[in-house]
Amino acid sequence: MLERRKVLERILKPAAGIQLGSYVEAEGKALFELTKEKGMEGIIAKRKDGLYRLGKRSSDWLKIKARLQQEFVVGGFTAPKGSRKHLGAVVLGAYTNGKLRHYGYAGSGFTEKGLKDAVDRMKALFIDKCPLSILLTLRKRSNGCDQSWSARWNTPSLSIAYKVVLREKLISVSPSFLV
Repeated sequence: MLERRKVLERILKPAAGIQLGSYVEAEGKALFELTKEKGMEGIIAKRKDGLYRLGKRSSDWLKIKARLQQEFVVGGFTAPKGSRKHLGAVVLGAYTNGKLRHYGYAGSGFTEKGLKDAVDRMKALFIDKCPLSILLTLRKRSNGCDQSWSARWNTPSLSIAYKVVLREKLISVSPSFLV
């Protein structure tokens, strides 16, 4: 990490929107506490002698989240009802023991633009079959996970994070798509 940083310090030219991030050495716990106090997402912890491996995760680089949040993949969405446009709720899943398990639905927290953007992002991912191998029976349906259930399925490559924010002693949950 330090060698890569030295190279970046030498070659990086000032440009709008690009800057070399700062780092803190040996004060990670204090920085993490400050991050939580400021309501920031979290910190990245890196071993000084750790190697960067393109496209690979390792214990040399850790993302430590300060916000209460759970990440899910989006396996599809239900049809909108009433005056709602674009989608009713996204169908959430997460991998457990190698299987994509259904964890529920999320429909609140979206703006109308957010609903449209979500559907637009999923269009290229549409598939015919439900991608969830373990489906909870949270809603009444005749045949488990099928098209008669008024859902549109997609390849589960989009992730959505639900962050939990404590405001005036109330918990607020709102979705945000992850890249």
